[in-house]
Amino acid sequence: MTVERTPLPRRGARLQRAVTLNRLLRAKTVGFLGGLSLLVNAMSGPGIPFVPALFQKSGWVLPIFAFVVFTIVSSLSVLFIVEAMQAIPGNKHFQGTVEFGTLINFYFGKKAHLTGQFFLYGALISQAVQSIVLTSQAADDITRRIFGNTWGLVINNGLRWDHSGSGLFDQPVLFTVGYLVTIVLTIPLGFVNLDDNIQIQIGAFFLMFVVLLHWIVASFTSPEVFKPSRLLPIGDELSSVAGVVLLNLAFTVVVPSWINLKRKDVNAQLTVWSATTIMSTLYIIFGIIGAMGYEGLDGDFLKTLRERSNPAAIALASTYAFTFCMLLPGIPVNFQVARQNLTQNRVMGKYPAMFVCFVLPLFIVIPFLRNGSLQAFVDWTSLLFVSTANFVFPLVIYLRCLTFRKDYNASRGKDIKIKIVLEWRFKKVLIN
Repeated sequence: MTVERTPLPRRGARLQRAVTLNRLLRAKTVGFLGGLSLLVNAMSGPGIPFVPALFQKSGWVLPIFAFVVFTIVSSLSVLFIVEAMQAIPGNKHFQGTVEFGTLINFYFGKKAHLTGQFFLYGALISQAVQSIVLTSQAADDITRRIFGNTWGLVINNGLRWDHSGSGLFDQPVLFTVGYLVTIVLTIPLGFVNLDDNIQIQIGAFFLMFVVLLHWIVASFTSPEVFKPSRLLPIGDELSSVAGVVLLNLAFTVVVPSWINLKRKDVNAQLTVWSATTIMSTLYIIFGIIGAMGYEGLDGDFLKTLRERSNPAAIALASTYAFTFCMLLPGIPVNFQVARQNLTQNRVMGKYPAMFVCFVLPLFIVIPFLRNGSLQAFVDWTSLLFVSTANFVFPLVIYLRCLTFRKDYNASRGKDIKIKIVLEWRFKKVLIN
């Protein structure tokens, strides 16, 4: 009987693996603080200003219950994705670059992958749109405080150049001065890779605590007098609870991009649970105290602080710091994650993906530059895109991952294992 011996790797192959290992060590550079900052910042986005109004209108029982439940659900959703990434052959230690869309492509195939990409794109871009609107409004507010007015191209029986003394436009606008400023500030950040963006994320992480602390103190010292009676156990408007809570705890779609960059010694579970616990605690404290501090909150808490808080200068500084130092850096992150998912899985080429992810959202924003139009957008996109991509897909992917792993581990021979992997990889997933 002839026994075939497996030849030892040639020197060139060993050198190639050494080069690959060195590249991985240079690429996987994000530590615990960087990862924690990235995840926390992904949650501390455009949904924060809507939390006090949620507590005031819906009461404290249901929002607290929802935050606790979805903290657990969100954390498990993230860990489902992490485990599904590890289950892909050759990626046990996250050696490859596996994006969210790649997981759908690998486990389900082309048709499901395209559907998943649609919801993933909707989740990422809707959050970016909300951040652009809030940042534009802050820039318009700065403009009118300096010059007495801000300006925009109003859509009313045609186009006309108009001004606003309040910084907001009650008519549809094609663009405003604040919107143009936001675009100009966003463009340079779009050229910064996610791993190079980590230092900015760490700075925004610490700034978030300073800003939220000021907002809590401002609510305690509100000129309208701090009144616990403003916060009822059960309110009369419960329709926004799910949308606002989901928006504030939805960060699963950015997790694969973080996993692709994290150092080997960083504990993913500890980072995830730390991030969700920190943010849920802050949301609940901020929501309760903010609701007690001001009468008749209606949506955006930033507007309330700018107009009704003392001392005005500090209130303005904190709201501007939130929009320009926390929301603004997150806009290109969403664009980049969306582009990486489209290009890695060959849904689009490089330049079409750049247009769809970096240019098209700037036009999607336009209908929501009008004052008061953002809340409905937040509610609907949170339920349709954000919840589906961040909570439903991870569970479905994880269940499919268990089936794949069972088939893979149940095989006894190498040839069978190779056949199983090829059958699953026939969906033409690309893992770089």
